[in-house]
Amino acid sequence: MVDIYELNSDIVAIQCTKCKFIKLKSDFYREPRGFAGIRSICKKCDKARRRQNYKKQPEPANKKRGKKKKLAPQEQRREAIVKEIRRIYRKGGKTTLDKIMIYNPPLYMQAVAHFHGWDNALKEILGDEIEE
Repeated sequence: MVDIYELNSDIVAIQCTKCKFIKLKSDFYREPRGFAGIRSICKKCDKARRRQNYKKQPEPANKKRGKKKKLAPQEQRREAIVKEIRRIYRKGGKTTLDKIMIYNPPLYMQAVAHFHGWDNALKEILGDEIEE
């Protein structure tokens, strides 16, 4: 049974169900579905529980929480060019890539500038995939 302490029909203190100490209402996180709108365990016990559960998780799950490594602007442009050229190649093959100068001049110019030539770009991006 949990001890509840009221003052003028307002709950001011409650017993933590984990550590069994009597604490002020402000020492508990809010929980709209909980009794009196607060959680049943205090903030200190809840933090300890969360820390323990975090440590129990397998390594990949912990790493997913980290921020994704941000690429430099030049690398971002390179990745965008590579992605677009691969998409076009998958969609239409070599003949579509040959017409890219006409249909998408900005992409063609970026690829030529970044990879020092169109043939170098195709060789580096598609490698052995490309049919001759």
